[in-house]
Amino acid sequence: MPGSSGDPEKDEEVEARELTKRLVSAYDEEGEPPAGSVETMVVEEPPVEKWDCESILSLRSNLDNHPRCISEPRRGGRPFPAGREKIELSAKTGLPINRQSGGATAMSSDGSSGDAVSIATSSVRRKDESREEKKARKAAVKEAQRQARARKKDLKQMFKDQESKMKGIQETRPTVPLP
Repeated sequence: MPGSSGDPEKDEEVEARELTKRLVSAYDEEGEPPAGSVETMVVEEPPVEKWDCESILSLRSNLDNHPRCISEPRRGGRPFPAGREKIELSAKTGLPINRQSGGATAMSSDGSSGDAVSIATSSVRRKDESREEKKARKAAVKEAQRQARARKKDLKQMFKDQESKMKGIQETRPTVPLP
């Protein structure tokens, strides 16, 4: 009989065991739990967003903070009208994927190929290189370096000119004194 041992912890344990035995026997007889003995709760978990590793690592970055959720590509849809070309976008960057051109060719405003974008090249020396080939290779490297310095100098001068032009515009701008 509960409560006869004098120890409150043992009495609670005995009562809990007896209650459990009664509920289990009632469940076995009826095939379902007794009414009011068990509460059923349905908990819906919110959908978990999946992030790719680059996006989650760059969340704190100001330069490359373009997080995107990983999602399955859409299937189907209505057909694209004939005669028009569908522009495909990259799922990662959201920029158009240019499939026509084999490589990037930079063209400047005057129509010449753009030297503004430098391509890193290395002069690999062959073992069986002759003296003339070595001279030609070194001369080509020196010429490329000379051109790079000239481009850098021109770019610096262009920015200095633009800066002085902007300062001149700001100095001549009329101001209205506040009362």
